[in-house]
Amino acid sequence: MTKKYFKTSFIYAFFGIFIGAFYREYTKFIGFKGHSSLGLAHTHSLVLGFFLFIILALAAKSFDLKENKKEKKFYTTYNFSLVLVIGTLIARGFCQIYGLNNSAISATISGVAGLGHIAISFALYFLYTYLKCHLD
Repeated sequence: MTKKYFKTSFIYAFFGIFIGAFYREYTKFIGFKGHSSLGLAHTHSLVLGFFLFIILALAAKSFDLKENKKEKKFYTTYNFSLVLVIGTLIARGFCQIYGLNNSAISATISGVAGLGHIAISFALYFLYTYLKCHLD
């Protein structure tokens, strides 16, 4: 499980650095001067992806955590929902960069982002119950 968390943290770190560099260079290339949600995808990937899974990898090694149903439920739910949230940040960022002020698009992005945030809350609850079982 330690290797799985370490590999996952590496993927999020790589993507976070990539999307941050992409945001910086792409907005420079097209001449966009304002702020957009595209830049937030960088920090969300690093903090919620890289840092969380590095900490979990260290915890798994220190506490000898084993993989089970609760851990799999957390892992799949969290990754799915985090990709959903990051995807909506990217989508909203491109809408902001290109000035697409369509209320239907904005509402759709907000709805999907909201579902992603709710799912992250469930995933963190699954993580809490998993860790609680192992620390008792």
